[in-house]
Parts: sequence; structure tokens; C-alpha cells
Amino acid sequence: MNYEVNEQITWPAVIIHKGQAELLYLASNEDWLEQAQGHIEANANLLDSTGSLYRFNQNHWQLSTEVISQADLIERVRQHASTLGHCCTAKLGADTLKQIFEIIKYLEEN
Repeated sequence: MNYEVNEQITWPAVIIHKGQAELLYLASNEDWLEQAQGHIEANANLLDSTGSLYRFNQNHWQLSTEVISQADLIERVRQHASTLGHCCTAKLGADTLKQIFEIIKYLEEN
């Protein structure tokens, strides 16, 4: 499959699959190209580090009119941390989008 890259995406970014607790942290365009090989579901969302939300459609990302609130994103991060075996996830919190991305990166690396 040939995937296109949307030049508007500001990396890092996180892929959010509907109905799944796991998040996929992508540090760069190269990570996207590597991860895209059959692992991205139709209608998945990608949140970039500026807060822009994209929907995966026909092998490329389209800017979405949907928004994800910081509270919803924190809840998703808590669920993701729980699936990775971290405890006390209810205590996870962040004040900024940058902090949320740092938490997700930390979870992926540890």
C-alpha cells in the first residue's frame, strides 16, 4: 500500500484508534511511514503536537473538524498507561498538550 504524507502535520503526533485504549506515538514522518505498513485502521485519528486532529481516509490524513478535549485526551492517556501495566493511572495529569505528548513518549519508552 502506498501512503501519502500530509505536510501539514507537526510532529510528534499520536494515532488514536476508535474503540481501542492503546495510543501510538510517532516522533516523526519516518515513524509514520514505518508504522503505516498495514497497521492503521480506516477512520483512525491522528493528533499532532499543535492540537490539530486528522482522520485517516483513503491512505492519507485529512484535517478533521472534530476536536478532542484535553480532559478526553488525558483519559485516553490513562487508559493507554493502564494497558501498558502502569498503576495509579488516575493520578496522571497534565496542564498542556506538550506535557501530554511527553507523558505518551515516556510511556512508549519505558
